[in-house]
Amino acid sequence: RTWSDLDALAADEGRNWVWRGATCLAPAHRRCMVALSDGGKDAVTWREFDAVEARFVPGGFVTAEAKSDIVWQDEDHLLIVSDFGAGTLNSSGYGRQLKRWTRGTPLAGAALVYEAPASDVWLRPIVERGQRGDHVLILRNMTTWTSELMRVADDGRIRALPMPNDA
Repeated sequence: RTWSDLDALAADEGRNWVWRGATCLAPAHRRCMVALSDGGKDAVTWREFDAVEARFVPGGFVTAEAKSDIVWQDEDHLLIVSDFGAGTLNSSGYGRQLKRWTRGTPLAGAALVYEAPASDVWLRPIVERGQRGDHVLILRNMTTWTSELMRVADDGRIRALPMPNDA
């Protein structure tokens, strides 16, 4: 199925799929992670999609349903915030752990990159691509109105960027 035929996909799978977006790997934008919500809830299932062949990737990245956020680091690695089990959700019910998931490995074995306090409301991975290379960033929302932007260095060290938390 193509990703534009969600009604047929939903019928085939006995689900009520609602489109919740996609994130594609730049610069080619061939590999995408597509977010599908069963019935429109906040929790989604992510599936790897090949935009050139217009099909889901056999054996590609797939997540279980959860309130989660994903971004491509490179062709074989995703950065994911999700429900990883007991103690991994914040007080708002969203993931508080950022992990690096390697293609061909189970999500349960993904490497922990960062863990936010349980009192935070949101955690989001970001990858900025530029002429001087890619930069992995973490957006940590302590409250609805305050946040901290951090950079993950190549050696794994995390450093907050010098900006006011209400910017």
